[in-house]
Amino acid sequence: MAKFNLVDVLAQQSGLGQKDGVQVGHQEQIEYIPLDQIEEDPNNFYAISGIEELADNIALCGLQQPIRVRDGEGGRVVVVSGHRRRAALLQLAAEDERWTRVPCIREKQDSSLAMQELRLIYANADTRELTSAEKARQIARTEQLLYQLQQEGVEFPGRMRNHVAEICKVSASKLARLKVIRERLTAAWIVLWEREELPEQTAYALARMDAGLQGRIYSVDKQLSGAKAEHILDMAGKGESWETIFQTCFQSKREKKAIDGIREQSQGEHQKIWHWWPEAPKESGLYWVLKGPLQQSGGLYWWNREEAQWEAAEAAIPLTLSPVLWMKCPELPESLTWNREDWREISVRHGKSN
Repeated sequence: MAKFNLVDVLAQQSGLGQKDGVQVGHQEQIEYIPLDQIEEDPNNFYAISGIEELADNIALCGLQQPIRVRDGEGGRVVVVSGHRRRAALLQLAAEDERWTRVPCIREKQDSSLAMQELRLIYANADTRELTSAEKARQIARTEQLLYQLQQEGVEFPGRMRNHVAEICKVSASKLARLKVIRERLTAAWIVLWEREELPEQTAYALARMDAGLQGRIYSVDKQLSGAKAEHILDMAGKGESWETIFQTCFQSKREKKAIDGIREQSQGEHQKIWHWWPEAPKESGLYWVLKGPLQQSGGLYWWNREEAQWEAAEAAIPLTLSPVLWMKCPELPESLTWNREDWREISVRHGKSN
């Protein structure tokens, strides 16, 4: 089996990642290839964004760097480096046929496709500003390519993760962090992470929670900060139950007195006091309802089982709620009780007084 320093071999690749496209002292031939014969690489994981601006720049200044390609099937070629340039040229060519032929440099097939792609990743590792999710995809693809090289008979000593970190130019701790996110973050959160709507710190904290807890948090707070996610993770690690997270909901003195009673009566046999909507209460009565975000929207409401509707706590006035969680409110102290009135009777009385 071949044995060598992988990074040294990758560093020998000419041109990739350089501004002029060609390493000093190394002559490469530029050929013009019809744009409709240039295909994108299905394995490309780099974001193809900012195309409008790039197209405007090319239209004004011309194509400053040839597209690097390799031989494909049926006489066509596949992009090795220049996916954004190809996308911008397609946009320009739709309006001006001058852009239908593209200056390209054809890669020599002097190594396997896996090695060629690894060279591209290595060259672009510090020339592109990648998002956290893009860096994770880069790492995942590098792992796949290294295992593929092993199957082709290439031997590189040492731990696989060290080679991945070196090629992608990330620290070992960063590599481990992104691997946890990629493998353990639930699908719903992954979507937000890839859209850059979820900070890496938050994603890493969530990924270390079990899938059930991730799902429950997703249903009530998609704007979770990294510090708050770490706090929830710490609480879960200490064995805290989900209910303890909700105690910040109760703001007023009346609500605090009510929750004191709830705490008393929720010990012992009343282990599961919270229920997820759309599971509906089985009897009419007073309930504590959380609408999310949890720290701002807890309140007392009345469930009317006959009408299958939520009503105001103080009077039988129908309400439109979007509940997330609810629990039965225990019997209140006499000082906190009141007589509920029907909204129709209130309306009639109000009409007569006018």
